Amino acid sequence: MLLLLYADDVCLLSRSCFALQKMLDNCSRYGVRWDILFNPAKSHTVTFGGNNPEAAVQVNDKTIDWSLK
Repeated sequence: MLLLLYADDVCLLSRSCFALQKMLDNCSRYGVRWDILFNPAKSHTVTFGGNNPEAAVQVNDKTIDWSLK
């Protein structure tokens, strides 16, 4: 797992959907604590080296769509 930050952008890298969801959950909890709202409409997920998985990942109880290759 890897977290990259730049200004108000966040990039989460993970080897599995499960780990990615855990990272998103941690971000959401951090946001609640510090009054930061992550916008799922401005969020994207992408797969490198394979097909998009069937699993859904969510932030703030809203599903983030997988980007097309």
